[in-house]
Amino acid sequence: MSIGGAGGLGGNGGAVSVATVAAISTLGDLSSGVFAQSVGGGGGNGGSSSSNATGGNSSASVSLGGSGSVGGDGGTVAVVNNGSIATVGTQALGVFAQSIGGGGGTGGAASSTADAGGKAAASFGLGGSGGRWIIMKMVFHMRSKNCYKF
Repeated sequence: MSIGGAGGLGGNGGAVSVATVAAISTLGDLSSGVFAQSVGGGGGNGGSSSSNATGGNSSASVSLGGSGSVGGDGGTVAVVNNGSIATVGTQALGVFAQSIGGGGGTGGAASSTADAGGKAAASFGLGGSGGRWIIMKMVFHMRSKNCYKF
């Protein structure tokens, strides 16, 4: 008999707080004036398992893969802008604020074989289940004045 280990939990993203009072300007494609992001960690993968049995008259083999684990939550993102933000360029954002939860881990594989020289042999293998994943947690607060894009 063989059992794979379970994956570890994904860590939670921390709270992010950004406050600006000065003038911010960017020049260039894909350049953000303020980038604030919290990302939860991905869940751990379940361990694989393998078992083999050989016997003269009979043999049995059982193998179970480990379970994947839960991804972590994204944290709260808060942006307060009391200055001005000017961006010049294609897809250049004034403020990018995002909170993302981590994905769940994958279940472990299982392999099982049994050999009894032509007599009774039984083999059973079951892969582990995947971990739960977290949908994006869009909890952010933004206050801005004089924010514009060219």
